Amino acid sequence: MLLDVLYRWDVSSFFQKIQRSSLSNNPLFQYKYLALYLHYVGYILSLVLLTLPRQHLVKLYLYVLTALLLFAGHQVSRYKHTQAVLFSQAWRNLIIRKAPIRML
Repeated sequence: MLLDVLYRWDVSSFFQKIQRSSLSNNPLFQYKYLALYLHYVGYILSLVLLTLPRQHLVKLYLYVLTALLLFAGHQVSRYKHTQAVLFSQAWRNLIIRKAPIRML
């Protein structure tokens, strides 16, 4: 389905419409040639994926899935580490600022 959308999408008319509209001054659309090149890279990538045998596609899928899981694990680990550091700093500040107990 995505390949069909990419095939039917006319990039040049899309950017001509943007040039005529008020979005032409938007900094996101100043890199239109980069978007055009990425569009053609998408065509080449889709052709490569269509010519790969099923076994190679499964391996590619597993590599991408593994990379995504490693990335997600890394992000969770970074979040947990920053939360632990913040908790330990807050605990240390609480102990330091605690007033001494007076005996009557």
